[in-house]
Amino acid sequence: MDYFVPNFGMDKHDVLWTAEDEKVATELTGHAWSFKTPESWEKWRNRAKDAPYNFEPELSEDMKTNENSEKIANKQYGNDGTPYKWDLIAD
Repeated sequence: MDYFVPNFGMDKHDVLWTAEDEKVATELTGHAWSFKTPESWEKWRNRAKDAPYNFEPELSEDMKTNENSEKIANKQYGNDGTPYKWDLIAD
């Protein structure tokens, strides 16, 4: 769909006043924003990404046995791949 969208320019009440408020806050606190600088990157980076992680670990023999047992049970009882719903009856 192609239609005309008017451009009324920058919203002076929000954008300009917010920029002015940021300048005042910087002067009051003595702290300025610093985005994407080497210092801010080092301080705020996600350190968990530095750790090597194997996203496809080898399964233990117990897990392989359980996986095989699940496949056998699904074939035997006709599960179509949906999770089993437990119907518990209250005593």
